[in-house]
Amino acid sequence: ARALAGRRGAALDKALARLPAAAQYNAILEGTIYGARQGASLAEPLALVEEMTRAGVAVAPSAARALLDLADVSDLEGTARVLACLGRNEAGQAFGEAAGDLGSLPP
Repeated sequence: ARALAGRRGAALDKALARLPAAAQYNAILEGTIYGARQGASLAEPLALVEEMTRAGVAVAPSAARALLDLADVSDLEGTARVLACLGRNEAGQAFGEAAGDLGSLPP
């Protein structure tokens, strides 16, 4: 989005305006995740997820997967931050729900 800030055209503005807020947020989130893959900080996508959570906007499954894929498994603190951030969002709450559905294990 920063690269387009000075060069953004009417077509992009018009296309974004037609999208619902959730789609706009998730499109920008996926862009910030792409930027983080290119060496940008993980802080920007996490801050956007926090903003989405405050606004009541669910993170799209594709964006949640991309954010989890971005977390470096050798960096446990970073991975924990990503999981905690997603867990506060309504979409991320599904990560813990399946465990409650499990019955008892067979003998």
